[in-house]
Amino acid sequence: MKEELSAVLDGAAAQDREDAVLTRIRADAELRERWQVYCLIGDAMRGERVTGGSVVDGVMSALESEPTVLAPRRASRLKGSLAHRALPIAASVMGVAVVAWMATTIGGDPEVRAVQPVAKLDAPPRHVAPVATGSIEPHREYVFIHQASSRNSPLPGVAQYVRSVSEVQGGAR
Repeated sequence: MKEELSAVLDGAAAQDREDAVLTRIRADAELRERWQVYCLIGDAMRGERVTGGSVVDGVMSALESEPTVLAPRRASRLKGSLAHRALPIAASVMGVAVVAWMATTIGGDPEVRAVQPVAKLDAPPRHVAPVATGSIEPHREYVFIHQASSRNSPLPGVAQYVRSVSEVQGGAR
């Protein structure tokens, strides 16, 4: 076993053999002590500083000497209280309120103002004479047609179309 242990320390052992030796070292306390002695001899031969005791042994003994405290976890104050049960309900209500508010403010109909009644005028109707065709500027018809097909209005094409059609027909009379 000494030769196998030495071969593992030197890195000359086969992988399967090395695994078997390390498994036996973990199980046997005497082999662990021999392993530590061989490691100390190697450290001394390489000129590395040799400590009096093993660091692992010191840590393990310190852990063993510490008391084990088995205490239950501290109970939460909110658990089982009214606030603990009411918070999820309040969050749900707030979520519904936000969704309802967003639905009414975004994409809703614009505010419609009430129209005040207009007083009836008892004046005789006036007759309007049509404008002569020659007085319309040559480019004006083009401008009206362009405005009708333009998409720059809130209702694309509707108001301009009505204006341009009435202007063209009114000028043609």
